[in-house]
Formats: sequence, structure tokens, C-alpha cells
Amino acid sequence: MRDGGRAVHSGEPRGRGTEDRAARHEESEHERLTRNVNELPHELRVAQAGVQFLFGFLLAVAFTEPYAQATTPQHVVHLIAVIFATAAVGAAER
Repeated sequence: MRDGGRAVHSGEPRGRGTEDRAARHEESEHERLTRNVNELPHELRVAQAGVQFLFGFLLAVAFTEPYAQATTPQHVVHLIAVIFATAAVGAAER
């Protein structure tokens, strides 16, 4: 972290992750589970952007020339992928 142009350190060794802090703090099982549940919405928001990008790509593929020349099994696989991406985007919107 930087404060007024000079580096400020929290006192923790660099390169140590959450596991080391938890070990030094001796985090209880309940506290660890609570922390993990609280971090889950942030991780889902990050994943949602990727799913939406994938969904847009899958929709755009249907308007290309190679897609028009694809076989029926390839169209079925694409349709299944679009359905799953639609479900994922819909679930993430809730």
C-alpha cells in the first residue's frame, strides 16, 4: 500500500496468502465459512462477466458462414451450449 508517496507495510510478510493469516489468527471453522460465504458474491460477479461474454460469442457464431456449412450434430452441440449459457446468465442475474 502507498501513503503520500512512501510505501506502507501492514507488518505481514510479503507473498503470504489468506491461509497464513488464518493460521496466525487461528480462525475458527465458523469464521472461515462465514468469510468464504461473504467472498462468494464477488467471485460470482467476476464469473458473470465471463459467462455473458461467452453467451454473446455463441450467439454471434450463428451468423457466420462456417456455421451455415456445419453439420447437424455440430448445430445440436452449439444449440446445447447456447441453452446452457442462457441458463447460466439467467441464474447469475438473480
